[in-house]
Amino acid sequence: MNRPQVQSKVRTILCDQLSLTPDQLTDTTHLENDLKADSLDVTEIGMSLEDEFQITIEDSDLARLKTIGDAVNHICEAKGIPLAVTPALKLAKPTYAALQPSPAAPPLPARDCKSCGAHSATGAICSFCGRAL
Repeated sequence: MNRPQVQSKVRTILCDQLSLTPDQLTDTTHLENDLKADSLDVTEIGMSLEDEFQITIEDSDLARLKTIGDAVNHICEAKGIPLAVTPALKLAKPTYAALQPSPAAPPLPARDCKSCGAHSATGAICSFCGRAL
């Protein structure tokens, strides 16, 4: 299980418990202020989260879960799921060769268009009439 899966399940539980739609929920949605969840709703949500994720949420922890993101973070910590969603990037040390400019590509030869007679240097297509050279 990963963080996006936890987020999805938490949102599904909240939608079921509070009769909401998923588009009403973000990680910063506040349970009490935005969703008007009372203490009984929060307790029921906590019990549903415990059942779904097979974890125990202490009453003191439940009181600190103010937003959906708080709940997701708590579950991820309890399940040992990394909070970061992207791995850290390792930057390669620059080498002298990497700092050298690459050689310029040779210019394309200029050709005359057989259809319109224009002088074109764009390659296989005339820049004036758009036909193949």
